[in-house]
Amino acid sequence: MSAVTAWIARRWPLLALLSLFAAGATWLAVRGGITPAEISASLQALGPWAPVLFVLAFVAGALVALPGMAFVIAARLAFGPELGFAVAYVGGLCAVTVPFMLARRVRTASDT
Repeated sequence: MSAVTAWIARRWPLLALLSLFAAGATWLAVRGGITPAEISASLQALGPWAPVLFVLAFVAGALVALPGMAFVIAARLAFGPELGFAVAYVGGLCAVTVPFMLARRVRTASDT
């Protein structure tokens, strides 16, 4: 296996994620962006699952090292001051707990 092939084999998830991000950014640029009304309509369509999905996105963002403050601000803007605070707080707690528990499990598995 050549060095280039080995590098691609190790990094394919990152390359796939970057490709999806580039495709999404291109689609948004061609479409004209996202308006606040579209975000509000999407959240209302999700109903009571919107905060749960937001917390899951917050945790996923923490796993790939996205800034947590962006999620906190987005929660306040998307859900309002009271619910936004609660969703951001729960999301923040989960966003630090889940990676910690995963790292602890990986370390425990490698120690044995």
